[in-house]
Amino acid sequence: MDSKKIGIIVAVATALLCGCPGLLICGTGALSMFGSQMPEVLAQTGASASDAMTGGVMFVVVGGLLMAIPLVAGIIAWRLKPASAEDMNMQPPSVEM
Repeated sequence: MDSKKIGIIVAVATALLCGCPGLLICGTGALSMFGSQMPEVLAQTGASASDAMTGGVMFVVVGGLLMAIPLVAGIIAWRLKPASAEDMNMQPPSVEM
Protein backbone atom coordinates (compact mmCIF):
# COMPACT_ATOMS: atom_id res chain seq x y z
CA MET A 1 0.00 0.00 0.00
CA ASP A 2 1.22 3.45 -0.72
CA SER A 3 1.15 6.25 1.81
CA LYS A 4 -1.87 7.94 0.20
CA LYS A 5 -4.08 4.89 0.77
CA ILE A 6 -2.80 4.46 4.31
CA GLY A 7 -3.47 8.15 4.97
CA ILE A 8 -7.06 7.81 3.77
CA ILE A 9 -7.62 4.70 5.90
CA VAL A 10 -6.16 6.41 8.97
CA ALA A 11 -8.23 9.56 8.41
CA VAL A 12 -11.49 7.64 7.98
CA ALA A 13 -10.84 5.33 10.94
CA THR A 14 -9.96 8.16 13.31
CA ALA A 15 -12.90 10.22 12.07
CA LEU A 16 -15.28 7.38 12.89
CA LEU A 17 -13.67 6.39 16.18
CA CYS A 18 -12.77 9.84 17.53
CA GLY A 19 -14.42 12.55 15.44
CA CYS A 20 -18.04 11.41 15.65
CA PRO A 21 -17.97 10.76 19.42
CA GLY A 22 -16.18 14.10 19.84
CA LEU A 23 -19.01 15.89 18.03
CA LEU A 24 -21.61 14.18 20.22
CA ILE A 25 -19.73 14.97 23.43
CA CYS A 26 -19.20 18.58 22.35
CA GLY A 27 -22.90 18.93 21.51
CA THR A 28 -23.89 17.45 24.86
CA GLY A 29 -21.61 19.89 26.66
CA ALA A 30 -23.04 22.83 24.72
CA LEU A 31 -26.59 21.77 25.59
CA SER A 32 -25.56 21.43 29.22
CA MET A 33 -24.08 24.93 29.24
CA PHE A 34 -27.22 26.41 27.67
CA GLY A 35 -29.45 24.39 29.98
CA SER A 36 -27.62 25.64 33.05
CA GLN A 37 -29.10 29.09 32.42
CA MET A 38 -32.72 27.87 32.67
CA PRO A 39 -34.22 27.91 36.17
CA GLU A 40 -36.73 25.17 35.30
CA VAL A 41 -33.93 22.72 34.49
CA LEU A 42 -32.00 23.56 37.64
CA ALA A 43 -35.11 23.02 39.75
CA GLN A 44 -35.42 19.48 38.35
CA THR A 45 -31.79 18.46 38.84
CA GLY A 46 -31.03 20.13 42.15
CA ALA A 47 -27.52 21.11 41.00
CA SER A 48 -26.20 24.63 41.07
CA ALA A 49 -25.70 26.61 37.87
CA SER A 50 -21.93 26.68 38.29
CA ASP A 51 -21.80 22.86 38.56
CA ALA A 52 -23.75 22.48 35.34
CA MET A 53 -21.63 25.09 33.58
CA THR A 54 -18.37 23.44 34.72
CA GLY A 55 -19.55 20.05 33.50
CA GLY A 56 -20.60 21.53 30.16
CA VAL A 57 -17.25 23.26 29.66
CA MET A 58 -15.40 20.03 30.44
CA PHE A 59 -17.49 18.14 27.88
CA VAL A 60 -16.82 20.80 25.22
CA VAL A 61 -13.06 20.67 25.86
CA VAL A 62 -12.93 16.85 25.76
CA GLY A 63 -15.05 16.83 22.60
CA GLY A 64 -12.73 19.39 20.99
CA LEU A 65 -9.70 17.26 21.81
CA LEU A 66 -11.38 14.19 20.33
CA MET A 67 -12.23 16.13 17.16
CA ALA A 68 -8.60 17.27 16.83
CA ILE A 69 -7.26 13.70 16.73
CA PRO A 70 -8.49 12.90 13.18
CA LEU A 71 -7.12 16.20 11.89
CA VAL A 72 -3.66 15.57 13.30
CA ALA A 73 -3.64 11.90 12.25
CA GLY A 74 -4.73 12.75 8.71
CA ILE A 75 -2.15 15.50 8.32
CA ILE A 76 0.66 13.31 9.62
CA ALA A 77 -0.36 10.33 7.49
CA TRP A 78 -0.67 12.35 4.27
CA ARG A 79 2.60 14.20 4.77
CA LEU A 80 4.69 11.03 5.01
CA LYS A 81 6.50 10.48 1.74
CA PRO A 82 7.43 6.95 0.69
CA ALA A 83 11.10 6.35 0.11
CA SER A 84 11.73 6.11 -3.60
CA ALA A 85 13.90 3.42 -5.14
CA GLU A 86 16.38 6.02 -6.37
CA ASP A 87 16.96 7.29 -2.84
CA MET A 88 17.62 3.77 -1.57
CA ASN A 89 20.19 2.87 -4.26
CA MET A 90 22.21 6.06 -4.37
CA GLN A 91 25.84 5.50 -5.18
CA PRO A 92 28.56 7.93 -4.27
CA PRO A 93 29.73 10.09 -7.13
CA SER A 94 32.81 8.83 -8.91
CA VAL A 95 35.92 10.89 -8.65
CA GLU A 96 38.12 11.19 -11.74
CA MET A 97 41.79 11.85 -11.37
